[in-house]
Amino acid sequence: MTCRPGALAVAAFSCVTWGASALLADEAPTFADREDGAEADETERGLGMMLNPLAIAAGVFGGDLDFVVVRRIALSAEGAVFQLGDGGTSTALGVGLLVYPTRSAFHGLVLEPRAVYTRPLRQPPFRFDWDANVVGFGGVAGWQWAWDYGFTVRLGAGGMKFIGAARAPGLPLGRDGVDVVLDGSFGWLF
Repeated sequence: MTCRPGALAVAAFSCVTWGASALLADEAPTFADREDGAEADETERGLGMMLNPLAIAAGVFGGDLDFVVVRRIALSAEGAVFQLGDGGTSTALGVGLLVYPTRSAFHGLVLEPRAVYTRPLRQPPFRFDWDANVVGFGGVAGWQWAWDYGFTVRLGAGGMKFIGAARAPGLPLGRDGVDVVLDGSFGWLF
């Protein structure tokens, strides 16, 4: 059996080419190599801190904390302080359930049923008075964007029905006391 130099060169070239292609195939993916699926680029975050400048423009100063409960649902705890028409100051505490039906939490379409309780600061802490306190129920629908580094923006609109003699800040929508609620929040995800 004789070995020809040409056959040896072809075999060596084949080994070098195969080894180089194997090394190049294992390169780390770049941004352009990401999958096209909706959830492929979503970084899992468990907590969001949000401010709503639209509410601040209306005189309601506060924010909310959003906690992921399961992959597509987050619980929102809201707190705010605002000026009443009679010169007093009132507080508002609210809870909401952020539901993301199409993607994981903090990404895409968001539906939020919510409840709010407002009371004057001058009222004793454990007293409930229908002449001064207000309870509200409603919801908001919108869209939320989240960047890889944590910045997020949520835009939406909805309505709230308030029950009680006092008046919470809002935009009256109809005869039955439904107020327009605008969500133009931004914040940071952790």
